[in-house]
Amino acid sequence: MLGASVVGLVLGFYKPRSADPKLLQEARRSLRAGDFARAESLALAASKGSTPDPWAWIVAGEAAVKTGRLKDALAYYEHVTVGPSDVRAAAAHGRGEMNLQLGDWIRAQSE
Repeated sequence: MLGASVVGLVLGFYKPRSADPKLLQEARRSLRAGDFARAESLALAASKGSTPDPWAWIVAGEAAVKTGRLKDALAYYEHVTVGPSDVRAAAAHGRGEMNLQLGDWIRAQSE
């Protein structure tokens, strides 16, 4: 299943770190409930806070994956450049998966 391990990280190990943790928590709930448009919208809003949580980009990426928008998902994962090792690992995994699905074998291997 595409992106399943990243979803596990998103849904299982998240601890709020953003300026508005409730916004990102609601995004995660929407992702879990299958409301991918809402999840993506809320995650993007959370990513724009004064202290954005890099997990917001992961949630947005997973929502894009679930709606078949792999290039958008890849762009979201590429926004994760800082943060704890778990979020950077989730983003690297997401980038690798998206590059693989998009046929960019060389970039997929580099992740």
